[in-house]
Amino acid sequence: MDLIGYYREQSTLNFLAPVIESWFVAAAPQNPFIREWLKQLAPVKNVGIQNYFQELKKRDDFPMIVQNIDNPSRQLLSLAQKVAMREYRRANLYLRKGEANAYFYQRLHADSSSAFAHSVLFQQRPQTPQPIIKSTGNERLHLDFNLRLGLYNRRSLMGGMMRSVTSSCRRTCG
Repeated sequence: MDLIGYYREQSTLNFLAPVIESWFVAAAPQNPFIREWLKQLAPVKNVGIQNYFQELKKRDDFPMIVQNIDNPSRQLLSLAQKVAMREYRRANLYLRKGEANAYFYQRLHADSSSAFAHSVLFQQRPQTPQPIIKSTGNERLHLDFNLRLGLYNRRSLMGGMMRSVTSSCRRTCG
């Protein structure tokens, strides 16, 4: 197994070469696929972000690399991953669809960061919550603001997490 992670269905056109999310990746040390991925990304250090992206755009296979990635010039990790997959060719991946669990709340609320925050801060905690929840920059701003002010329902998903953090800190922090 080369990599365990998530893929983004909305970004993927070729499911034999899915667009892997870079925020959660598990791999063995010295993994050849990860080495190839890093090798493909390494030129950014010398040429810069814009030049790296312009060089990628010159490739004949750029449409196959970019697939349906939103704002590809800001997704260089994903683009380097796609190039690495084309070079390495034998990557053995175990991927879960991000929209089915990690991005569940975003899909539920049509990517509205305020609706996402409202659901995890104020609505009753679901009987079986998602095992992992990915939050984006705007969502984190909503969460940080409300949590800092203590504005959340104690029975919500975040309220339950805050209670467990507070109670474990009482046992170990004081």
